[in-house]
Amino acid sequence: MAVMVWNYHDDDLRLRRQMSSSASRAANGKPALTHHRIDRDHSNAYEVWKKMGSPQKPTPQQYAELEKAGQLQTLGTA
Repeated sequence: MAVMVWNYHDDDLRLRRQMSSSASRAANGKPALTHHRIDRDHSNAYEVWKKMGSPQKPTPQQYAELEKAGQLQTLGTA
């Protein structure tokens, strides 16, 4: 089972949302939870690019930083 929670909005406003979830046991009796986050501060190459000054031709170092920032960040597992 996979669950994705999405809170989309057009406005460039910083909003705080709280989310909770629960799940029953998986078929093997061992549920697993992995928490990934995509927001202004996590898994977001666009925000890093803006903080760089929005370079039209990023340097190789900037490009590597942007690639890293765009990777899905794992915040925890259970």
